[in-house]
Amino acid sequence: MPSMVALCEKESPTIAYPPTNPYRHSMDPGVAVALVIALTTIGTMAAMARSQPWQSVIFAFLWISLFSMILPNLLAPIPRWITPIFWSNVLLNSRGLAKLILRRWRATEFYGYWLIAVTSVLSLVPLLPLTISGLPVWFASAAILQLLSIPWLIEKKPVVPPPNWWRLWPWTFLSAAAFIYARWHATQ
Repeated sequence: MPSMVALCEKESPTIAYPPTNPYRHSMDPGVAVALVIALTTIGTMAAMARSQPWQSVIFAFLWISLFSMILPNLLAPIPRWITPIFWSNVLLNSRGLAKLILRRWRATEFYGYWLIAVTSVLSLVPLLPLTISGLPVWFASAAILQLLSIPWLIEKKPVVPPPNWWRLWPWTFLSAAAFIYARWHATQ
């Protein structure tokens, strides 16, 4: 009696497998960018919660994400569903970095305007590898979104917080992730 393996090999057609790709198990940069964005979202919210209540932190994130969904998708390589979360992270981490830069002038009369302007400029840096033509739109949206989000972005504690260097890391990671994703997308 023939074995089952011999029967299957005899009666089944030969399956031609495609040539093996040595990089088939490597991670798609889109997945890596999404992972970086998810981790920076958690870290940014935790850093903001040091000086603001959680409901303000969550609402600021949701508010900025909601309004950035109505923007045109000018960040062409980034998928449409990542853009609002990416922009919220970039904007809030740029704001934290601007606070760190402007902490010496916190008591001046025009600190709030300078904070909005410096945040808007810093938020364009992670977008440079992705788009050049859409930068004026993103600059204007950064300023408008900050103005619309002022009630949730103002620190609620009366004490001047110590310098928060954490905001530099997510901002750097987001910039690097955007650069890597844009370079990978350009080669495909």
